[in-house]
Amino acid sequence: MDVASEVPGDIGHVHCKERTSMTDIREKYSASIKIVRTVEGSVTNERIFCLFDNKPVINLRKHLLMFYNMPFEDYLEFCGLPADYPSVPERTRIMKEQAALKMAELGVSERELPPEPPQWPKRPRKSIEGKSAH
Repeated sequence: MDVASEVPGDIGHVHCKERTSMTDIREKYSASIKIVRTVEGSVTNERIFCLFDNKPVINLRKHLLMFYNMPFEDYLEFCGLPADYPSVPERTRIMKEQAALKMAELGVSERELPPEPPQWPKRPRKSIEGKSAH
């Protein structure tokens, strides 16, 4: 009976461990990471400034993983940023979108060409005896 009474408590304990809260994330990274920049002005059309080291980057996800071993979602929670905070600048997003559209059009133009008009059958050339037809 002791085992049966302990199981519900263990399940709740495991379930709570799966959820990470803001305090867990701050405790995990707080020893080595400090916020040195404010959010205002950190996003421009050309670059996004990392709030930890004030470096201008093009891909914030990659920068966070390389230098801080931190997923972007943890960065958002650590800094208290909204879920729609960009990880790449607007210009880069637009360039990638245009490149994807251009790549998507590569096969489309060949399929959408108008059909060629039907060719009239050519009449056979008459050959005159003694003369060769070229």
